[in-house]
Order: sequence, then C-alpha cells, then structure tokens
Amino acid sequence: NAMVTDEGMPYYFLYLTNWTGFISGVYGVLAAYAAVDCYYDWSKPTQSPSEVPRFVHVLWALKAIAPAAQLLITLLYWVLLYPGSDKPISPATGLAHGLCAGVLLVDYMCLNR
Repeated sequence: NAMVTDEGMPYYFLYLTNWTGFISGVYGVLAAYAAVDCYYDWSKPTQSPSEVPRFVHVLWALKAIAPAAQLLITLLYWVLLYPGSDKPISPATGLAHGLCAGVLLVDYMCLNR
C-alpha cells in the first residue's frame, strides 16, 4: 500500500496537499449529497437553524475552509516548491496543485451569495 511505509507508519497526511485534497473530496461528496437530498426531500424551506440538517452545517464549514486551503497550498507549491524545469508537468501534479483549486474557486464563485 502506498500510504503505509515498511514499518507500518501511515504517511499520507504528512503532506498538506493530501490534507487539502481530502478536505476538498469530503466537501464535494457532501455538496453532491446535499443537492440530491434537497431535490428529493426538502419540499418546504426551513424556518430556523435548528431545522437545518447537521451535514449541511458541516458542508458550510467545509465550504469556508476548502477553497482557502486549496488556494493556499496551490500558491505555496507553485511559488516555493516547483522546480521550474523544462520537464512537462505531470498529470498528478497538475491535478493536485492546479485543477482542484480551480474547481473549488469556480464552485465558490458560483455558489457564494
């Protein structure tokens, strides 16, 4: 398993990129679930915060955290860590340090009121 060393120590969350990727993934899953849940189950609008499901509160918190964290990690990678060589950017690097931040920023701009 790529997430475990020979000694059995997990190191996947050693890198901030993986933390933000995980947070972004959880945000994406919760956002999709909220959209489906709203489509099928929410026939009337809620009147008080106590009526809002707990997962929506978690979604709101992740919506505040995920784009900022992803943008910060993307900027830190490209400014501080990227070697700037003539080699092409690998798909994994482009996905982890570019596409995810772009998607979250578009999501944030489109859904922010």
